[in-house]
Amino acid sequence: MGQKWIFSLSSCKGFAKVKLDQTYAATKAFIQSFAEGLYWEYKKSGVDVISVAPGPVQSGFGERAGMLMGNAQETRGIAKKVLKNLGKSITIRPGFLSKFLGYSLILLPRYLRTLLLKQIMGKMIFGDKK
Repeated sequence: MGQKWIFSLSSCKGFAKVKLDQTYAATKAFIQSFAEGLYWEYKKSGVDVISVAPGPVQSGFGERAGMLMGNAQETRGIAKKVLKNLGKSITIRPGFLSKFLGYSLILLPRYLRTLLLKQIMGKMIFGDKK
């Protein structure tokens, strides 16, 4: 029998809220927290649990939603990184933007994360300078 694993798709936004995108950010925060809990719950049973928190992804969604998706990653590259990290990490942040946001924001208080993400993600979400 093959390897057993649970994969969840979180987001950089799961680590801080973003103006007018609270439902998405809260949902991704739940997914991230849930995956982290499952990781420890299933660790001894041979089931690998991994969560991926990418930045923008070239999925076609951005074009349909009218979003500016700068530095978007290809889905194939993300999938390869997930498979490479199975059993090694709880969370992976593929791509420069997700690593930069994840690791640079972690030490900031939540309100500063919110202000910074508003600046970074605001143009992507709204296509302007809100």
